[in-house]
Amino acid sequence: MMCTTVRFESPKEFWTQIVVPDFDNFTANIDSLRHAFHCAISMFHMTDWIYVSHNQNINKTFKFKDRKTSKLKDVSNEKEFANALSDNHPDFELIRQIANTAKHLSLRSLSPHPNAPSNVANTAVQSTGWGQGCLGAGTMGWYAASDVGHKSWQF
Repeated sequence: MMCTTVRFESPKEFWTQIVVPDFDNFTANIDSLRHAFHCAISMFHMTDWIYVSHNQNINKTFKFKDRKTSKLKDVSNEKEFANALSDNHPDFELIRQIANTAKHLSLRSLSPHPNAPSNVANTAVQSTGWGQGCLGAGTMGWYAASDVGHKSWQF
C-alpha cells in the first residue's frame, strides 16, 4: 500500500476541499446538528486562512470597532479581522458563535448578534416540510450562505 500525503497550502485549497464539502453536506442534511457545526466551524476558520495569506493587505484595509472603547481600530491579527467581518456582516458573527459553541461548549462573552447562541445547549437545527415542524420554523438562519452560492467566491 502506498502512503499518500494531502496538504492544504492556500485559502483556495481549504475552501474547495473543506468549506465547500461541509456546506454541501449541511445543505443536503439540513436537520443534522453535526453537519451544521462542521459547516460553521470550517466557514469561520476560513477567515484564519485568508488573514494569514493576505494579512498585509487586510491590515491596511480593514477596521473594527473596539468593543471596550467603541473606537475604530486597524486590524492587526486574525481575531480582529473576524471582528471587522462581524461588524460589516452580522451573519458572520452568528456563524462564529455557532462554531465557538461547538468547540467550547459555553461562551464567556455574549455576541452582539440577537440570535447567536451562548451555549451548545441553546444551539439547534430544525427541519421543516409540508405538514412538518412548527409555524415560522425553517432554515432561514443560513440564508446568507445559500443566497450567495459558494461557487461564486474568489480567493
